[in-house]
Amino acid sequence: MRIHILSVGKTKFPWCREGEEHYEKLLGALVQLKRIEIGGESVLSAVSPEEVKKREGRKILEKIPPGIFTVILSEEGKRMDSRGFSELFARVQEQEGGECVFVMGGPLGLADEVKKNGDLLLSFSDFTFPHDLIRILLLEQIYRAVSILSGRKYHK
Repeated sequence: MRIHILSVGKTKFPWCREGEEHYEKLLGALVQLKRIEIGGESVLSAVSPEEVKKREGRKILEKIPPGIFTVILSEEGKRMDSRGFSELFARVQEQEGGECVFVMGGPLGLADEVKKNGDLLLSFSDFTFPHDLIRILLLEQIYRAVSILSGRKYHK
């Protein structure tokens, strides 16, 4: 399985980067993982928040590999449990060529155009989390889903 994680900006906190590296290492033997980080626009610029999201959105859309299953992380997305998430991975393996991309926006969120181009809008929670923490949670849930599909004990 090939998984792309496309995100706006870089991880700011060393402890978050360590968490990401931990799960990337665990996933290394199980899937092909590619991280794509695009530069974010300054939220302090003279342009409106909507213009910031549009500019970032154009960069995101240029980087989404064509023809692969696209999951957009968004607060208004569908929620699922870990088993449901693993079923999504099984579907991607069987029906989508085994390749998907997860898209995370910047601090202001995502442009509507990006959301419209996804195959699935996914929400992690009603809570608001920092992007750095969501990156770790996403990697952990990917590892958990792959573990469930392979019959490993990790998910219990």
